[in-house]
Amino acid sequence: MSTLQTFSGDDLLRIIGDDDLDTLAELQALLGIECGRILAEMTEATGAADNTRMARAAHKLKSVAGNVGGHAVRQLAMSMEDAAKRSDDAEVTRLLADLGPALEALAQAFGDFVSVRRARSSDGGPAGPVQP
Repeated sequence: MSTLQTFSGDDLLRIIGDDDLDTLAELQALLGIECGRILAEMTEATGAADNTRMARAAHKLKSVAGNVGGHAVRQLAMSMEDAAKRSDDAEVTRLLADLGPALEALAQAFGDFVSVRRARSSDGGPAGPVQP
């Protein structure tokens, strides 16, 4: 697994330009749904040895992760896309095994970020930059 930061809340806020808790909670839910859908697509593509489909799915995941500050998942997806384009099935399989835990770590970090923002908001304090 990469030594890249799993998630950057500060990057997320720069990307979306909004610190609204409802928006963050909605993004959190959408992230879970979209990542689950893409992971299922990747698993099916691997089972079918369909590198073209795997490369497309990895590209989608790279974009999704990048759009929410998920640096480690973005890097992993980029590596998967490259391996699929090279038809390196062994590398794709190895990277896919790393993806589940990386997605779990991203979901946890994102959830922690939203929880901290919500707690700070309910305390009446400034949300400010935060890295859970």
